[in-house]
Amino acid sequence: MPPAGRELLKNVAFSLVPLLVLVGLAEGLIRAAGWADSPIAPMTLDGEAAGLMHLDEELFWSLEPSKTREHEGVTVHTNSLGLRSPEVGEKRPDEFRVLSLGESSTFGVGVGDHETYSWFLEQFLDTAAGRDRFSVINAGVPAYSSFQSLKYLELRGLDLEPDLVLFYHEGNDFLPSYLRASDNSVIGMNLSDPERYADRLRRTHRKLLAWSAVYRFARYRLALASIEKYQESAAHAKRPTWDVQMGDEKRTLKFPFRVRSEERSRVFAELVALTREHGIGLVVYHPSYRGSIPHECLITEFCRRSDVPMIDTQDLLHLPDGTKLFWDLMHPTPFGHLRIAEATFNFLVENGLVPTPSP
Repeated sequence: MPPAGRELLKNVAFSLVPLLVLVGLAEGLIRAAGWADSPIAPMTLDGEAAGLMHLDEELFWSLEPSKTREHEGVTVHTNSLGLRSPEVGEKRPDEFRVLSLGESSTFGVGVGDHETYSWFLEQFLDTAAGRDRFSVINAGVPAYSSFQSLKYLELRGLDLEPDLVLFYHEGNDFLPSYLRASDNSVIGMNLSDPERYADRLRRTHRKLLAWSAVYRFARYRLALASIEKYQESAAHAKRPTWDVQMGDEKRTLKFPFRVRSEERSRVFAELVALTREHGIGLVVYHPSYRGSIPHECLITEFCRRSDVPMIDTQDLLHLPDGTKLFWDLMHPTPFGHLRIAEATFNFLVENGLVPTPSP
């Protein structure tokens, strides 16, 4: 290297030393003061606390594989893939596989392993076929949004070679973006599920968040400022409020939906495109909850417009005599699951979506 080049390099190196010292001091100060922690404390999902879930880099969270845990008063078993389903081996030549995607109602919160609608459906199908031909794989996960199940299908579900996908999602899409797993920092609280997924794909950003207290401090403050601004814009909007811990004080805040309306439309459009691209059948449920009333919504309109078969669970879980088949505000009883499975079986057979005898 010429003398002039060496002199320039030396000058640059010496000029960087003070900057590096300042950055190092800032890193130490911010860490010591606790300023690199999320200013809004995240929540912990019930499944995490029960040892049933773990954090997942791709899907935010997923079920622990090969576990037996007590959760909401029942015993839950998961297979080696982290699904509430029997082990899934190599697909047999004559096997017809149904992949059941959904939220906590699909998972079966509050009911036993053999009381979910996915389990009942497999029994109905095999009984009608007169042999063990069908597999209904329960891939439901508590607190999953429609976006998470779509990504599960794309990233992992297709590897299971399903012939048919069942899709049960609505309520969780309207949860606030605060209600996620324990790794949901203030940055994630400001983002919808699709936005948070895209944010995680930025590798440099993720590495800086992990390594640099200065970077975390700056990003956390920007996200907090955005949440504060959202309080102003959503002041008169119909959004639930949540008590959150901010340092030593509690505040009541509003947050965006986990999946916004335009994002939900894209989720369903991508779901249809993905299943049709791979020659997989698709049936969408219109979910129902204790407080639900008969209604038209994005799901019903989308299924009608896109010619997607749909099963409405409203009348299945709200009986004519006023009985509501829920054990809490959200989740069906075992009899409710049985009714969903029976209606699904008849629907699949009557519409020629599975190779079975008459219902």
